[in-house]
Amino acid sequence: MLFRSASALGGRAAEEEVFGNPSAGALGDLAVAERILLGALRAGLSEESSDRALAEYVLSGAGAGDGSGISAQARHEVAEMLAEAWNVARSVVRDHRRSLDALAAALIEHRTVTGGDLIGLLPPAPVRPRQVGSSPGRQA
Repeated sequence: MLFRSASALGGRAAEEEVFGNPSAGALGDLAVAERILLGALRAGLSEESSDRALAEYVLSGAGAGDGSGISAQARHEVAEMLAEAWNVARSVVRDHRRSLDALAAALIEHRTVTGGDLIGLLPPAPVRPRQVGSSPGRQA
């Protein structure tokens, strides 16, 4: 949920990093991220959400309309999760700024890039350490 909402904010984070300010179109990124988080709250998928906020959210009928029936507690928790998602999105953009600039240059030059081109522009994925007690051929 956090990474889905951070992903939704990626374009906005990139615009702010590159241009200093997000465009008006980036408001849609906020709306999408908020919907993701509100849905997660409604489904009880947020570890941070309190039972009270979840109950108030569900009983308010929020999610079916414009969100005006959302409790103050639920809004507060969604705002906190949105801030965390924003920090993740900004961090990812900053950490991968070279790749972002390389992609922008390739798109300016060629107008399109293939999947292979994109992979060539990205740094190699980090190797994740295996979990203790696991082995490649062993099933849990």
